[in-house]
Amino acid sequence: MNLTLWIVVFIGTLIVLVKAADYFIEAAEKIGGALKINPFVIGVTVVALGTSLPELITSLIAVFEDNTEIVIGNVVGSNIANFGLVMAFVAIISKRIVLKTNVMVVEMPFFLGSTFLVSIMMLDGTFEMFDGIVACLGMVLFIVYTIKNKPEEEPEHEKEEESKLPMAAVMLFFVSGVAIYFSAKYNIDAVLKIAEILNVGTEVVAQTAVALGTSLPELLVSVAAARKKNLEIAVGNLIGSNIFNSFAVLGIPALIAPLVVPNQMLMFSIPLMIMITIIFFVMMITNRVNRWQGYFLLLSYLFFLVNIIKDAVIPA
Repeated sequence: MNLTLWIVVFIGTLIVLVKAADYFIEAAEKIGGALKINPFVIGVTVVALGTSLPELITSLIAVFEDNTEIVIGNVVGSNIANFGLVMAFVAIISKRIVLKTNVMVVEMPFFLGSTFLVSIMMLDGTFEMFDGIVACLGMVLFIVYTIKNKPEEEPEHEKEEESKLPMAAVMLFFVSGVAIYFSAKYNIDAVLKIAEILNVGTEVVAQTAVALGTSLPELLVSVAAARKKNLEIAVGNLIGSNIFNSFAVLGIPALIAPLVVPNQMLMFSIPLMIMITIIFFVMMITNRVNRWQGYFLLLSYLFFLVNIIKDAVIPA
């Protein structure tokens, strides 16, 4: 009965979390448009920050409740899900992704570099304050460099209208942010209870259920963008989300307390995250992804899930 109750709480808070994130993203896009940022930059910064907010808030709550292994599990699991699951669906739905923006100049080097940098810093089994400072600086550098290196596209007839910051969007931005905070808090409580009842490590639940739940905004936004043939937003969102996860979702909580890296993740999940990152980097050298590559990414995610669940059910 207790397990059923906490599963209901977990699912309910995830629904609120995703819906609140949806409103947050909508407001963020309007604010981004008012600031005259072009579509790819909105995808790689504003939308990416918005869709990664559930990961950040759940990670902060986990740190305050002294369950730092959830932070690492959430980030690594979400990064793997973003490309093994979400990008896979985008590629499969679109059949063929061809970008006009050359992501190999700025975004993909940051994408690859952020994964390698945080992975190296986690090798000692902890992610501490110094690591967090380096990661946060990396995030600031990425945002500044991305915005400075993308041309603004401002239609002349919309210039006056877009220069006005929509106050309704600003209010929605803050209200949805509060909703995200409280839903994330109770979601973490549910995760801890479920892990305790099932007698599995909290990092297992974090890498699977929490990571999948907090990656739902990325999935919804990217798939919706792909259906509308707006692949710049879809791909930019995912690249930006992974960079934000690696730098900010790890970096900000590490400023509060050292993060514990579970041994299982050092041995399996983190190497797999690096592998998927390298695979996608190679795919994007031609600035395009085909449907069969999407199926390959999906198989890599299924491989990840099967191994995580197997290790939880049949511990070594």
